Amino acid sequence: MDNKNCDMIFCEYLEEVSKLTSPAYFTIVVRFAILYRECINKYGWAKFSPRMSQQDKAKEKEEYAVANSAEFIPELANEFVLSFLSEHSCVLPVIECINLVTNFCEWLINKGYTCVKILKK
Repeated sequence: MDNKNCDMIFCEYLEEVSKLTSPAYFTIVVRFAILYRECINKYGWAKFSPRMSQQDKAKEKEEYAVANSAEFIPELANEFVLSFLSEHSCVLPVIECINLVTNFCEWLINKGYTCVKILKK
């Protein structure tokens, strides 16, 4: 896996998507990326700290998206959809967020940034 942090990976994702979609839809994707990043920073340390090395735990003063790779962030998809979006009056429809988080997580797998797959029902 690459040494890129979550923020760098979000940038790469947005750069690729910008070449494939209309400017109007790209605005939606950017909103999604910002929201998912906020979710990662809110829940990441609490969820993943127990399985981290002491060296990685020492980074907990930083935002999760800055200090860590995207290896585990697909595991936050449920928190994003079920908790985070309801806590924030989101301007994006939930179904659109579900589609975007699914696409992003599949992109992470295809790029080799994670091996974690999300289950779709």
